[in-house]
Amino acid sequence: MKRFYGALLSIFLPILVLGSLTLEREIDLRNGKVLILPITGYDPRDLLSGHFLRFQIDPSYSESVCNEDSNTSSLSGETGVKLQSSEYGSCVCFESREPSSYEAKYLADCSPSEREILKCWTYIKGSCKYGRFEYPFRKYYIPEEKAKEWDAKLREPGAKVQLRMKEDGSGLIETIIWPAESAQ
Repeated sequence: MKRFYGALLSIFLPILVLGSLTLEREIDLRNGKVLILPITGYDPRDLLSGHFLRFQIDPSYSESVCNEDSNTSSLSGETGVKLQSSEYGSCVCFESREPSSYEAKYLADCSPSEREILKCWTYIKGSCKYGRFEYPFRKYYIPEEKAKEWDAKLREPGAKVQLRMKEDGSGLIETIIWPAESAQ
């Protein structure tokens, strides 16, 4: 009888764990705020292998926040040291759903009070390194059969990534928005 219960447990425990992880991701997707940022610089070798599309957030959203002279940050990003000055870490604050690079503000102290002062609609946790903010979003999974279609689309400028941001500053890549789709 113990073997029977052990077999049942070994079958249903992984299913329950995977189900709970899927449910948690779905809840995050439905409850998070949508943030849309432009992307550039993709690696076509990864695209053609049919697994992940590697990209970067537009450099103007990285370099401008780490190099600005403001009272929200005191950066020396050229040292290559990740700057984190508080228990909350550092982040980039955004004021709207589809912000311009001028609206992105770096916070060395990403505490709730600092975010409130800057009226952050949402934010992304990360750090400045070598004068650029390192966003945690760099890869997006694509099926192999879509590789050629996406390769053609990525050669046109103007692609954007749609993120679903959680309240803690982490988030998920929801989709890639192509220039033809964003014009509609």
